[in-house]
Amino acid sequence: MILNHSKYFVATLDLLKPIGIILFSLSLLYCLYFSNVFKITTVHCVQDVGEECQNDFVKAELNTVLSQNIFLLDENLLSTQLYAGDPTIRLLTIQKSLPSTISVDVQSVIPTLALSTPGSDRILVLDSQYRIIKSAMNDPNVPLMLYDQDLALRLGQKIDDPHVSKLLSAVLTLTQAFPISRQVRVKGDTLSLNLENNRTALFTITSGLDAQIAALQSLRNNATIPEETAEIDLRYTQPVLRDKSSL
Repeated sequence: MILNHSKYFVATLDLLKPIGIILFSLSLLYCLYFSNVFKITTVHCVQDVGEECQNDFVKAELNTVLSQNIFLLDENLLSTQLYAGDPTIRLLTIQKSLPSTISVDVQSVIPTLALSTPGSDRILVLDSQYRIIKSAMNDPNVPLMLYDQDLALRLGQKIDDPHVSKLLSAVLTLTQAFPISRQVRVKGDTLSLNLENNRTALFTITSGLDAQIAALQSLRNNATIPEETAEIDLRYTQPVLRDKSSL
């Protein structure tokens, strides 16, 4: 008995099943890695206490991930690039939110002091190496130098001008010696520190600051300051006391 075989391919249920799985897998892979659904369209970046990221380098690097596939983004590589390019970053976290958002949290190095200049309405916050971490509108709760000169500065920049650096160091020294005041006004080489009883102390960076601090501490400890004294000038060999009428 001779059987006639059909020349046409017959798709049985057993054959359709694996083909369907393959087609579904390919469609899923295309959707995950090649479609526009999972392309990064939004990058949220916050710095320190919920402030928007200010560093231009960080923002520029984050802009490069836009339109990339969210699954193919290498968070470790991006973190390494950001750490390498901005030494003021202390801690960095990157989080993916499907389908198309990246959230970045930047923690800066610990602020040490701040700088205010007449040409800006914002306060520049510095780390211990005098690098500008960020700018702020409000009191950053660190010693503040109120400088009388305009300075052309940018975020991430290290202040390496010898004169300004010396003044910043002096401000730190004075505010540590006299915690009653967190602000120091600077004009030229002179530093002005507010004391109790509405008194002002004047220091200079042109002579030994430690000796000037010791002289003021001696005056305060020995209670030898007349009540009418409004200004104590430590810039000379012997402190000069001035009352309001002589100012």
